Amino acid sequence: MRMNAHLILANIRPLPTVEAIDALAASLSSTEIQAAGSAAVALGRLSPTTPKAAERVTAALATEKVPERLVAIIYGIGEARSVAPSLIEGVTGKLTHVDSRVVFAALDCLRKLGPAASSAVPEIRKLAEQNATPGSLKAEIANAAKVALSRIEK
Repeated sequence: MRMNAHLILANIRPLPTVEAIDALAASLSSTEIQAAGSAAVALGRLSPTTPKAAERVTAALATEKVPERLVAIIYGIGEARSVAPSLIEGVTGKLTHVDSRVVFAALDCLRKLGPAASSAVPEIRKLAEQNATPGSLKAEIANAAKVALSRIEK
């Protein structure tokens, strides 16, 4: 039910109130990982036209320490499809995260955002061009980076 409420708030026109955005932002730190991801989708969709939404998700990207929640937030941003540049920058910063799940989520998110994520190309290219033993985690990351580049550079 909470996930549906997040998506409903994201589609309110005129734009949701500051209180509604704050309620969505509070869900970014929810212990329910799906709720955090759903809130990220809603706030991500609002971010191009609502600076406060972009600020709240950017802050969550910068401060979230729980990898599972961070992955959910990143995937949520990717599902939003069209997001503020600050969110693309925040996700790009996660390409060097110590947890490979976060790196894979960031690559997938940027892939989904497509050409809008072109500012991430230099960082993605570094991952795509890294030397790695075939079958290793590093090689899997390099392959995911190549897939992301193919979509972004269309």
